[in-house]
Amino acid sequence: GEPLLDAEGSPVTATKEFTANNTNGSVDIEFTFDASLLAGEDVVAFESLVKDSIEVAVHADIEDEGQSVTVVEIGTTLVDAADGDQVIEAGKAKVIDTVAYKGLVPGETYIAVGTLMDKGTGEPFLDKDGNEVTARTPFEPEAPSGTVEVTFEFDTEGLAEGDELVVFEKVLD
Repeated sequence: GEPLLDAEGSPVTATKEFTANNTNGSVDIEFTFDASLLAGEDVVAFESLVKDSIEVAVHADIEDEGQSVTVVEIGTTLVDAADGDQVIEAGKAKVIDTVAYKGLVPGETYIAVGTLMDKGTGEPFLDKDGNEVTARTPFEPEAPSGTVEVTFEFDTEGLAEGDELVVFEKVLD
């Protein structure tokens, strides 16, 4: 139940001034913070409403799931499916990206989505037909942390010896 602190050691806050047009309504408030050290942690927003410098309403429930987000972290390791190294032969290739994750909800359905990228250009790698090489793997984690494999199959036509591919991954819920 400690406040989330920013790089300067101050609590992360956000303020929005607005004029109510009706008795009932809503206002979006955007929080910006560095989540890099919070993988697997829940972050909960507390709100208060102030009018003429007087607090008129407060919602500060640490257990409120509607005001909570879980910070998710992923990392990947890409290898050649044929021999487990990081070198592929010319022709038909199959590579496996092992996506390690932290902070997911066990039993929920997620999709790991990857795109092969040409490291030299920074652009998506295009197959001989001009299509991006992507892969999607649905999965249900058994624990908040674990791994899932995403497999890419493609033809190396268009790649020169020494060209490097990297994978960009994202996890969708």
